[in-house]
Amino acid sequence: MRSAVTRLLRPRDRWRSRQDRRRRARGRRLAFWIRLWGGQAGKRLRAEKGVHLRHLPHAGWRIGDDVYLGVGVVLDVRNGAAFVLGDRVKLMHYVVVSAVESLTLEHHAQVGECSTLRDNDHDTAAGVSMSAAKVVARPTFVGADAWIARGVCVTSGSTVGAGAVVGANAVVRGEIPPNTVAVGVPARVVRDR
Repeated sequence: MRSAVTRLLRPRDRWRSRQDRRRRARGRRLAFWIRLWGGQAGKRLRAEKGVHLRHLPHAGWRIGDDVYLGVGVVLDVRNGAAFVLGDRVKLMHYVVVSAVESLTLEHHAQVGECSTLRDNDHDTAAGVSMSAAKVVARPTFVGADAWIARGVCVTSGSTVGAGAVVGANAVVRGEIPPNTVAVGVPARVVRDR
């Protein structure tokens, strides 16, 4: 027998409710897996289908409360890297996160679909094949309440300040000051927020 609340919901609302229950169930399984391998995961983690971990979680993982991971998110966090997602962080669909040393997104940060965040790059020294080049890593940081729009690439060693907005398809190299709007390749500040 259905509850009185369920009977009152319209079919579309019941479908949304069912989808949210599935997201939360996938989030609970992912949180369990992260904790099992020594990491920390907060309450109410929600994960869509197809979230992919390239490496096993470890003690460097810290995920806050109410985090959302969209469809096809790839978390490529190497063993020994510090990977921090603050409370209420959203990684939308098909975001790729690659961490070798340290990658941090503070609370309420949002990353639009098809974006890439990484703290590492290949060494481009002359005379060395790219496939044999060593990986060079520098910490990458995204401040609280920052919004990274669709298709943005945040490169290694970059800092996006608290409350900053990075426009679609930009490439962030270096620092974006807090409470500013940056666009372009490379991303440049165009106004204050």
